Amino acid sequence: MRVIDTTIVAVDKPKYVTDRKIKYKLRYDIGYGHAFSDSFSKASKRELGWSHGVHGLRHTFAQDRMKELTNHCNYKESLLATSQELGHLRTEITLVYLR
Repeated sequence: MRVIDTTIVAVDKPKYVTDRKIKYKLRYDIGYGHAFSDSFSKASKRELGWSHGVHGLRHTFAQDRMKELTNHCNYKESLLATSQELGHLRTEITLVYLR
């Protein structure tokens, strides 16, 4: 195990877990899945008084990233880059985040 910073620790051997029928390969000793999502939403509601959840962050990131990239690249290149940064292989999925 090696410490990345004071809160994130990399594990020596990846751990495989399943949450809500989704298989995860964990490389860091951090929360995941439903428990992480619930914790994030509760903390956001406590501190901000509202929450759009962890998934809402992906929507915001995609929208903000597209605005930034289209200042430097054409739309198609920007969409492809944003898709890859989100971990998607198909731009059609990223288009959902841009609605």
